[in-house]
Amino acid sequence: MRATWVRTLAAALVGAVGVVGSGGGAAQAAAPRQVERAAPHEELSPRVVGIVELPGGGGYWVSDARGAVAGFGAAPFVGSGAGMALTAPVVAMAADPTASGYWLAQADGGVLTFGQAGFFGSAADDHLSSPVVGMAVTPDGGGYWLVEADWSVLAFGDALPFGTVPGVRPAAPAVGIASTPDGQGYWLAGADGTVQAFGTAIPSATAEDPGGPVVGIASTPDGGGYWLATASGAVGAFGDAGAYASAGPDHPVAPIVGIARTPDGGGYWLVGADGGVFAFGDAPYLGGVPLAPSEVRIGIFGDSLATQARGYFTYLAGGVGLQVVAFTFGGTAVCDALPAIAADAELLHLSAAVVQFSGDDGTPCMDGIPAGSPQFFARYRHDIEQAIAILTGAGVRVYLVGAPPTSTSAGSANLEELNQMYAGLAAGQPEVDYVDAGAAVTNDGQFTWRMTCLPIEECDGPDGTNVVRSPDGVHFCPGTADLSGRCSVYASGAFRFAAAMLAPVSRALGR
Repeated sequence: MRATWVRTLAAALVGAVGVVGSGGGAAQAAAPRQVERAAPHEELSPRVVGIVELPGGGGYWVSDARGAVAGFGAAPFVGSGAGMALTAPVVAMAADPTASGYWLAQADGGVLTFGQAGFFGSAADDHLSSPVVGMAVTPDGGGYWLVEADWSVLAFGDALPFGTVPGVRPAAPAVGIASTPDGQGYWLAGADGTVQAFGTAIPSATAEDPGGPVVGIASTPDGGGYWLATASGAVGAFGDAGAYASAGPDHPVAPIVGIARTPDGGGYWLVGADGGVFAFGDAPYLGGVPLAPSEVRIGIFGDSLATQARGYFTYLAGGVGLQVVAFTFGGTAVCDALPAIAADAELLHLSAAVVQFSGDDGTPCMDGIPAGSPQFFARYRHDIEQAIAILTGAGVRVYLVGAPPTSTSAGSANLEELNQMYAGLAAGQPEVDYVDAGAAVTNDGQFTWRMTCLPIEECDGPDGTNVVRSPDGVHFCPGTADLSGRCSVYASGAFRFAAAMLAPVSRALGR
């Protein structure tokens, strides 16, 4: 396949191209068609995750990790996940072909529907082996596909499973999916530029020298080609996809996170993680959502313990004027979070990062290394050291979180060794602190099921105590071991853990 990479944002972009990014100005010789925004957009959080064109043209939507949606031009706002108790961050968005609704896909396989978009199922309860990273919709809007980071494809409604990458999968994770015009096939794109074709999707080629990690794919209207967008702003044109220029190395603020093409394929938009929108070809610039640089942001990265505490953590942080950027997902290891840590460290200007991982080993990036083995602890040390280097290199103070003991001696032994490792790493680096947040749900360091009620709590027991651990002896949600983070009732253990994680961060930031 023919491939053209465009990497330079030069003065030649003026013409039919309007380019506006957060913090930047506009460059255009011929003003794009003016279309009024149909509805007020919501304020987006620091991690924008994608952009989707309005079917038929005239607008686009931008969405973020907490499910907020911003509609521009004629794109109507018909609801969002903002304010919902999401089980996992939103990672992708897709538009209903009738232009009357849209879907949001979550990292755990959950699917949210708005407007006339139909619900055809989700994988939220399936405990996926890797996070969902992309979504595509069938031509009639009667179904959709989800693709996981390990290249697995999930089909719902009238979306047919045309295949997934068998056997030994590509070295880089999948990052997106684009469907063919007839709905009888799709392409899967990897972070290294690898593209796999299934069904009626034309045979694909691996992109050479993409100039940075690929973050999105968009197919041409006739299915004769596609574009790949990288975090650096380079755009690769394959097959009959036109090369209309790109943000390239001159992208002024934040990495690109998504691409959407116009209905006729004569242009495309790129969106940055900060909400800045860039328009090329016949794609009109209709607005973007830049962030206020003065906001003080803290990141939290972790597994199911952080996930269950995330809501309380965000609530408490907001009370002292801190904005939270969360990447927490049950069952994940440090290696799963490294891409998000790398992106957030630079583009979101974090003041601090809370890193909590308690030893999960089941995701593909752990390479089958069994928990508790010497190789396991060596891998966790290597990955935590990487995370520290990335964050401190960007001027971000790091807080490594110790997890509480479990109800079993074997589980507690593994956690204790991890906690000691974290404490040792923090002791040798002035920009790193160790936070023994697990102690907040123990009695003198020993596992306990119940603790004396906090002054702000109602007690669930006649003896003035509250349940602080799940029946599995690992998590916090009382009554159930809910890895998604959605507790059916108030979780005192999760609240205490969240408060303990936040306390040193708040003090250091003078809050």
